[in-house]
Amino acid sequence: MKLVSSLYLFFVLVVSMEGSLYYRTPVMAVARVSLAGITMLLFGIKPTRPLVKALVVWILFVFASAAVSGDFKPSAILFMTMRFVEAFVLLKLFKDKIFSSYVNLMLVLAFISLVGWMLSVIDLNGLFVMLRPFDFSGGFREQYGDYLHIGVFTLHDRVGHFTNYIPRNSGFCWEPGPFSILLTVAIMIHWSLMKKSKVSPVSLILLAALATTFSTTGYLIFFGYVVYDYWSRAKKLIYLVPMIIVVIAGMYLFPRVEFLGGKVEAYMTQEAYVADKYGGGDKLHGSRLVGLPLVLQDLSRNPIMGTALTGENSYEGIGYIQSSHLNSLFTITSTMGLFGLFWWLFFLTKSSMKMGQVFSSPPLSLILIIFLGSFGFNLHTWSILWVFLMYGYFMKHSSIRYPSRLHMGPVVVDQPCRDMPAVICRGQQSRIL
Repeated sequence: MKLVSSLYLFFVLVVSMEGSLYYRTPVMAVARVSLAGITMLLFGIKPTRPLVKALVVWILFVFASAAVSGDFKPSAILFMTMRFVEAFVLLKLFKDKIFSSYVNLMLVLAFISLVGWMLSVIDLNGLFVMLRPFDFSGGFREQYGDYLHIGVFTLHDRVGHFTNYIPRNSGFCWEPGPFSILLTVAIMIHWSLMKKSKVSPVSLILLAALATTFSTTGYLIFFGYVVYDYWSRAKKLIYLVPMIIVVIAGMYLFPRVEFLGGKVEAYMTQEAYVADKYGGGDKLHGSRLVGLPLVLQDLSRNPIMGTALTGENSYEGIGYIQSSHLNSLFTITSTMGLFGLFWWLFFLTKSSMKMGQVFSSPPLSLILIIFLGSFGFNLHTWSILWVFLMYGYFMKHSSIRYPSRLHMGPVVVDQPCRDMPAVICRGQQSRIL
């Protein structure tokens, strides 16, 4: 049964990152909800009150949105149900072990990605030829160039001048940015689980994979997390000096590295633009950083519900059109108003604080990573991240408490748990002296 649980986690992780067109269809969403139901029956998992509450509140919001906009969105019920149920099932299957299981799985996928990336650096075209028979991307992103996805690895030829035409590591995701965010989450969890030094073979592999993504978003999130983690653990003023030096050096180098400062400048100077969307018609793209004026216009008409899930509104100088954002904070606020933003931040804050208690680590780590990542991608559509977002809501009690790296000393464990490394075992709590 452990193998079945691990395979289910692998399935959710890979499919939720949408590297193939087949992963993005309503049919796949129905299959995923069905698979989650079968898994619940197989493992005897029963729906709990928190899950039912979350589903009822969301369904009521969808119907209320339909009443406001006149446009009922059954797909909104389907996809959000899928995310809630998958997160619930995985948390019930793994409980607190979901963290170490996620890190282990990301470690394997990071190692595979590094092998694939090194082969792409040696001969990108040759690797395309070798992997093409195994491609099941379904024609996804073919308008952007050569692209293939084989489940555990994604390859594309969008190397770009920002990286001096060196291929970028997308891992199993559709592009490098999302992979870099998942890697940063894995690094954060791994470092939280470690008692002393952050240096380990696992850390080195995850960091190497992160480095090869050449992702501006990933680098900035990791840098922000490291600064926050170090600052939170510094007990004396003298310990803050190295961090200050690193921050100053980072601020100096950032605008001088083209794929960092150059990309951010491009996003900040790019205005909202109208372009074709899938299925025909036009769509107003707010990009990653410049969509705030569009969001404010949506809120000015309906602060509570935004565009009520339609994504359509009348915008100054443009007219009535559907809009989109590559930014979770903007997308949620625009389409779901302050209602959606409140619940997103509620789940995120509750889980981040609970993870801080379990790991005895800085409590805002998850908030920082997800918040910064939200400015680059629509993270709220990734099922695997909902596992961590719903951890504090679905898991009322934790069976594990890891020793703090803030106060390292002898760990005294009650006799029944003598062979277990500083955990709470059947109600017998460890003590850190």
